Amino acid sequence: MTFRTRIPLGRAGERLRLTFRAGDGPAKVHAVTVASADRTTGGWVALSPVPATFGGLQGFSASPRERVTSDALPFAVAFRQEVWVSFEAEGFLATGENELFPGSVVLPGQHAGDTAIAGDPQERAVGLATIDVEGEPTRGFVAIGDSITEAFVYPAQHPYLQSWPALVEEGLRLPVANAAVSGTGIEEARDALGQEVFPLAGITDCLVMIGTNNLWDHDVQAMSAAYLELYRALEPFCTVWAGTLPPKDAPWVSPQVQARRLATNEWLRHDAPVAHLIDFEAVLRSADDPNEWLPGFTRDGVHPVVPGQQAMAEEALHVIRRALYP
Repeated sequence: MTFRTRIPLGRAGERLRLTFRAGDGPAKVHAVTVASADRTTGGWVALSPVPATFGGLQGFSASPRERVTSDALPFAVAFRQEVWVSFEAEGFLATGENELFPGSVVLPGQHAGDTAIAGDPQERAVGLATIDVEGEPTRGFVAIGDSITEAFVYPAQHPYLQSWPALVEEGLRLPVANAAVSGTGIEEARDALGQEVFPLAGITDCLVMIGTNNLWDHDVQAMSAAYLELYRALEPFCTVWAGTLPPKDAPWVSPQVQARRLATNEWLRHDAPVAHLIDFEAVLRSADDPNEWLPGFTRDGVHPVVPGQQAMAEEALHVIRRALYP
């Protein structure tokens, strides 16, 4: 099978390194190419695909959950340039939960070197874990969270680019990697740091907005204890920016869960041992009830839609700019 994923890059540079990850079983990748994405009257095309190598070889084999990184690939890119990463693979590949990359496809056979883009829609992140761009040293951010941060945004033309981390990246013109995983809680995020966060190169700052999935069975004491373990694990790696939890006003959310969220946000505001706080709740909540969303900011009472993601990004940018550029 050939997977062809169109990805916007958050940094300008001269060389790329591609990291792939196997799923719950072994995987084998036979060939990988990178190409600039261009749109013509006939549709998307991959301009002059360039092959990537792995230890000098065209492909690689990976054990379950193993990460494999390519050799440095000379390939100049601009900030927010879109590229096609095409690879021929078999076996088990790590796969994201959400459809984030419109236009991406999968098709049978060996097509990594083709310029024409064709196939069945496959808009989830499959196999490809990260693209590192080698460029001038800058601050580098990573967003740690759950589906709210990963980009569960509906409706959206390009969910990845309309998520709050991507909007922060656009506003700062600095890289913001998205290491959020849908459905996870604080403990799961801490346990996954070795796979999802610590392997990332060039990270200086961590934007942490996670915990909404813990509210069902964690009181504020359990929430704060879990946060403290996560923050301690991150402290040697990055400057931590903590985010308060957005409202939850879906009909099935109990008053107990709502009370836990409010208490947790008060702890985050006043007692969390972090460098900076981004108060997402303050820009998402109704003026009349902190448990209710502002009109038009959600469809399901849990996840922000595009205007809500934009409000989160604007608040994060306000806090970051005030701290970095006083």
